[in-house]
Amino acid sequence: MSCYFVKRKGWRYELPLNGTRYTGAWFATKKEAQEAETRRREELTRPVVQQTAPETPTDMDFLMLVNRRLDHVKVYSSERHYTDHLYLAKKWVKEWQGVNARRSNRR
Repeated sequence: MSCYFVKRKGWRYELPLNGTRYTGAWFATKKEAQEAETRRREELTRPVVQQTAPETPTDMDFLMLVNRRLDHVKVYSSERHYTDHLYLAKKWVKEWQGVNARRSNRR
């Protein structure tokens, strides 16, 4: 908890915590420097728990997977490659139409 004044620059603080020195510099007043030091100490001693993003659903039906694959092939491959995939995809969908991606290999 040390606040220092540096001529023509302003106030700064040094915060030693667990063997590491944290600093903040060039505040207009000593009170601002002390408040910034207090906020920094709070951040370091009690870190804010970050909320995790909601989980993305990984289970999707086979038709959706095929459509995504066809979209990708259409954008990044030749027209001939796309038509070949389209022909094969029709066969795949006919056989595995109601199956989810997570379903095991057992029938």
